[in-house]
Amino acid sequence: MENINLLPRQNPPDNPDTIPDGWVVDDDGVARPWWYSREGYIVKWSVFFGIVFLVGLYLLLGYLHAKARVRKGLVPLYYHRWLVSKSELASVDPLYAYPQSTFRPYYPPPPQYSMYPVAPPPVYEPPAGATKTDPSQSFPADVEAGQRPVSGFAPPPGPPPPPAAGRQGAVAKLLSRVRGR
Repeated sequence: MENINLLPRQNPPDNPDTIPDGWVVDDDGVARPWWYSREGYIVKWSVFFGIVFLVGLYLLLGYLHAKARVRKGLVPLYYHRWLVSKSELASVDPLYAYPQSTFRPYYPPPPQYSMYPVAPPPVYEPPAGATKTDPSQSFPADVEAGQRPVSGFAPPPGPPPPPAAGRQGAVAKLLSRVRGR
């Protein structure tokens, strides 16, 4: 390893004649930067409280100005509209009024393809003999059109059960209403 020359700390001397610019010797005889002296602290806190006071004054005067405009029946200006409550804004601006307490009936949307004299879009026709029970859809060549291929799935024996008496599904009811039946 090489020899590293370390320099001594750069402490300012306590002699007022040799301190750098921006430094002062405080009442306790210690040299420090001006911002950390008594006067520096006073200036820093005065600037901080001055900014807080100006923001508070802006909020107070903006609130009073907005309330005065509402009292005159005018809409508050955009930069202090947020200081007024919604109920006060509703008294002068109908945009902020509460919604009416009326109910409108729901009308279902019109049928999709009977509105205009346009044909419905083309529909995909599956190949002959295709079923969802055999997703591979690889049928032997000897299967005739309209005949189901032999697979591991078979329908249950017997006819399908009859629908429940006097009970109609919600979708069927809605469709009959839309179609006008």
